[in-house]
Amino acid sequence: MPSGANTQFKRFNARPAALLTDIEGVFMDIERRVTVSAIVEVYKRREVEITFEDAAMAPPVEELSEVSQTQLRNVLRNVVRHTADKWAAVKGAPPTEWDLEAMFKEMPQAVADLMKIAHPHPAAAEILSTLAGQGMKIGVTVEFDEEKTPAWAKHAEASGLQVDGSGSAAEAGIGGGTGAPPPPLGGLNLGSPVGGEPLGRCIRGANSIWGVQEGLNA
Repeated sequence: MPSGANTQFKRFNARPAALLTDIEGVFMDIERRVTVSAIVEVYKRREVEITFEDAAMAPPVEELSEVSQTQLRNVLRNVVRHTADKWAAVKGAPPTEWDLEAMFKEMPQAVADLMKIAHPHPAAAEILSTLAGQGMKIGVTVEFDEEKTPAWAKHAEASGLQVDGSGSAAEAGIGGGTGAPPPPLGGLNLGSPVGGEPLGRCIRGANSIWGVQEGLNA
């Protein structure tokens, strides 16, 4: 729970209508190997070698909750900052914001190319099919527009997981030129993959502090 978070909630007695959940790190790829490996790969394309541990270094909480950028871009920025010496040793100068942006633009395809190493949690199919059998819609939240670069939602369905729709941080306005709508509006936009169900009737599933904060704000 984030320090100082308000833990007083209004009781809601209606039956939940939908599950709005992160797919990565919750129902698939629990160790988040795909994203970390994709970061290592985009560095390798530039002849800069970083370790798995370098790429897995999490940013400070306050950076993850920066709503003007997607969480993935905040994660990548942190890696760029902490591996600047390795970049400079190869390139002769530290990485710039342009280098960060170029790598970030390659991340969707790099992630999609690594879907083969993403495996569902052993209980994922049973949990999601049980919820679907109770009439709940299943919406998954992802980092980028999967209509342009199919990855998590498509792979989840191919792995036998029930998915009714997906919504991305980019589609919610996060990382746009004018920044994201403030919470909980980002969450309301991400509610679109579950057919416009009121967010108050959705269960929010996440494995990140930012995801939990989004749920609390909503």
